[in-house]
This record gives sequence, C-alpha cells and structure tokens, in this order.
Amino acid sequence: MTFLRRILARMTGRAVRRPPDGGPAPIIRVVDFETTGGLPPDHAVIEAGWIDLVPWGYDLLGRPTWMLRPGGPTARLVNPWRPIMPEAQAVNQLTAGDLVGAPDWATVLPRLRAVAPGEQIVAWAAFGVETEQAWLTPDVIGPARWICARKLALRLWPEAPRHSNQVLRFWRDPGGFDRRYANPAHRAAPDAFVTANLLVSLLGDISVEQAEAWTVAPALLARVPFGNHKGGRWIDVDDDFLHWVLARDFDADVIYTARTELERRYPPQLQDDGADHQDREIDDSDDGEDF
Repeated sequence: MTFLRRILARMTGRAVRRPPDGGPAPIIRVVDFETTGGLPPDHAVIEAGWIDLVPWGYDLLGRPTWMLRPGGPTARLVNPWRPIMPEAQAVNQLTAGDLVGAPDWATVLPRLRAVAPGEQIVAWAAFGVETEQAWLTPDVIGPARWICARKLALRLWPEAPRHSNQVLRFWRDPGGFDRRYANPAHRAAPDAFVTANLLVSLLGDISVEQAEAWTVAPALLARVPFGNHKGGRWIDVDDDFLHWVLARDFDADVIYTARTELERRYPPQLQDDGADHQDREIDDSDDGEDF
C-alpha cells in the first residue's frame, strides 16, 4: 500500500473490485448537496453531486485500500419548486433560472441510489453529514453507515489551520489531485470530489467501522472555540478550565472534547475514583462571560 501504487491505480483507472471472499465489491458513496438554504421540510435540494471510492486492493485481512472511481464526479441540478435564499445563492451562485427544466428530487434520487451489478454501498460519506443525512434518511436509503470527513480530520489532523473542506484541500495538497473536477468551490460535484480525495488519505490507516464510530460520536474539537483560550489547543488548557466547561451547558462537541482531554490526562484506570479532582475548587464567582 504505497503512494506510488495509489497514483498508478489512479492513472490507469484499474481497481481490484472484488473482495477476497468473492462477495459484492464495496463502495463508499461520497455525496454533497446544495440547497435552497437549510434543511427539510422548509428547504429543498437544488444540486446533488456524488463520486464513489472503490477498492484497488486488499490487505491480508481482506480490508480494502480505497481510490476514487475514475471518471470524475456526477452532478445533477434539481428543481426545488420553491425560492432559493439569497444567502445560499451567494455561496453556490445558483439561481432559479439555472434550474429551469431540471428534474425534481424524486427523479434524481433513484440515480443517486443506483449501483452497478456486483457492487454494494458499504457507507455513505460527506464532509459534514448533517445536511445529506437530512434527505438520505433510513426510509430513503435503508440502514446505512455514514462517514463524516470533518470529524475524521479533526481527530487525525488536529494540527490543520482550519477544518473546512477547502482549507484541508490546499493544506493537504494530495498527490494526483485533478483540479478540473475540484472547481468551482461550493458546488455539489466539486465539493464531493474534494471530500473524496481527503477521505482516501483519512481512510488510509483506519477502517470503515472506526470511521463510522467517530462519525456517530460528537466531534473531538482541535481548538477551543470561545473565551480567553479561543483558538488555543485543548491539550494546552489547564485542568480547572476543563472542569469549568464540564460544569456548564455547552454543546455536545465541547463537553465531549473536554471530557476526552481529562481522560487522556488521567486515564480512568489510573484514578482513585477521581479523588484527585473531586476536591478541586473551581472559582465559580463570575457569570462565565469571559468564556
């Protein structure tokens, strides 16, 4: 599983599709949606883009090594039959005039779900899965694994300057990246293509099962998003700050990150029932506005 072999597979377009057990060839379908400005039922998809990761080889345990399916991503405009918010148009540059004559969502969806004979979608993926999951619900695609590229990047690349799709694209600068398929940014097919390239690297050392577990869990934030420590690394804050966070009503990602950092410092099996920290006095006299 070398870099040169991966590039050769991309150049030749040759992938080892069948797993060693002879079952269906696994694929990961990477998707991205542009919308009228939000989530259903008030909003609708105006563009869908997708591209598959396919195996070009397997390790001794039968686990696939992933590459992009040759040929680039697929894009479909969708008529939402409702207005597009100006804020959404400012990002994706799509207007109602661009969607005249486009099929509706019910027509596009079967194409999005379709697979070739002998293939099986083992996971769906997106950069941040919340938007895509809102439309690709279990009643639409059945029970499915999901992989969030952002949550994987936060764990595996905490040193990145920012964890957005485009920043990671240029920060990682993956070899063999075809810029023809990556532009313009903030359109469904190019964004799906960028995410898929990131996932090839992210899935290089972890399994689909591990990726799903990290996706289901809250995000493990790389940097503190508020207060005097804003922009700093969680690894650098003191214990008192972590306990202060855990005593308050922050969102699930913040609470999970603070708890995980404390457990890293003081593994539960090495603690004496937490006695070293239960007696820690926390100054709670202010109203928390500094944070």
